[in-house]
Amino acid sequence: MFLLATALLHMPSCATAASQTYVSVTSGVGMMNDWDQNSSNNAITFKPGLTAYGALGLKNSMTRVEVSVGYQHNIVDTVTGAKLMNSDNSADFWTCMMNGYLDCRIKGTPVVPYIMAGTGFADIFLNDDTGSETHGAFAWQVGAGAGIDISENITLDLGYRYLSPSDITSKSGNRYSTSSGSIIASLRFAL
Repeated sequence: MFLLATALLHMPSCATAASQTYVSVTSGVGMMNDWDQNSSNNAITFKPGLTAYGALGLKNSMTRVEVSVGYQHNIVDTVTGAKLMNSDNSADFWTCMMNGYLDCRIKGTPVVPYIMAGTGFADIFLNDDTGSETHGAFAWQVGAGAGIDISENITLDLGYRYLSPSDITSKSGNRYSTSSGSIIASLRFAL
């Protein structure tokens, strides 16, 4: 919440005469990477899941800065090699991120490739047969994609993001390394 408040307070100072405010909504396939448990690699694997988030940002000719709130849900597939059948075991990420973009418009086309990076906070919810627990962690992300101008005020973004929260330690004392990759589609609306 601190990051969100700080970003919102500083957004007006980033605005120039050429800046434009926007909102975006995003959905995609979140592919949770295998979690390492203590010194055991790939101890937990996940099925592909849903990722979704929304953002409020400022855009000028080549850069964007935004605050985003996101969610990702993945069902556990295997634990230490054993496949889980009909299991509700899952991991969920809630994120609040401050992101920066570099847009590189291709002249004469509606296509705008971009690269992005962000930092923020992740709440990681672990749900298994023994109960659930929540862990807060610093998170960072990087990504790339392309925006396609559908109209003067609407852009379709297609891209990839890699999200990496810091390691977490469960109530049982197990340390997990977590990360995720997402293939996403967004609609960005100029206000």
